[in-house]
Amino acid sequence: MPETAILSKFKVIIYTDTPAIYGRINENLEALGFVNIFKASHPLKLIEITKKLYPDLVVIDLDSAEGKASTLQLSSDLRTRYPNLCLFFLTKKASENTYKTLRPLTPSGYFGHDFSKLDLMKAIDIACIYPKLHRHFSTKHTNDYPELNNTKYFFKIGDIYKSFDIRNISYFFSRDKMTFARIHDRNFPTNIQLKTLEKELGNAFIRIHKSYLIRLGKIDSIKAREQVVLIGNEEIPIGNAYKKEFLSKINLLK
Repeated sequence: MPETAILSKFKVIIYTDTPAIYGRINENLEALGFVNIFKASHPLKLIEITKKLYPDLVVIDLDSAEGKASTLQLSSDLRTRYPNLCLFFLTKKASENTYKTLRPLTPSGYFGHDFSKLDLMKAIDIACIYPKLHRHFSTKHTNDYPELNNTKYFFKIGDIYKSFDIRNISYFFSRDKMTFARIHDRNFPTNIQLKTLEKELGNAFIRIHKSYLIRLGKIDSIKAREQVVLIGNEEIPIGNAYKKEFLSKINLLK
């Protein structure tokens, strides 16, 4: 079975300096069938193991002795280096404010210390296992589900080609004859025109304005009267010429 093959090869790193936390996560993972489980209790050790193993999942305890700020910076570095990595975060109290701090890192899972085996299983299945199974089975209809296939794209920036995980891009926009990819709170310039990106990236992105191509999965809300889309705290205009087609491609429950 494909899922059995995935579990046998799936590599997990648990980053915590609390033996009880490591023991509980490790015990639950083993009960779920995972065999390649590694421990890192220091930032340098985590970086070393990650470089060596290129893991599928890293579970990070935010309450480590290094402090939350240092741990968040470490997590940000991991996300930048390994954009396809599943990142789970663990904290004593899983609050809304902490999650908002983590959101720019696109966390794959977020738990309090009182997590259950079921919580862990569901999160790993949804964020890590199911996408691998979809990639295993999906040889047809690839244009309908581009996010389930190869997610790394190379964009020409000046004289070099830089790779980006397409899932981290909120939108593309054009300004002064240049195109930019919006990733978290940064803009990355590229020589590729919006019309080319619109054609090449398939149904995961949609043109809503002559200057904007947005990722459907990043939309938080739509202000129909003001004709704007909200992605995080950013308002993106919906052009009159694109409004009808845009609304026809989203799931509106009336």
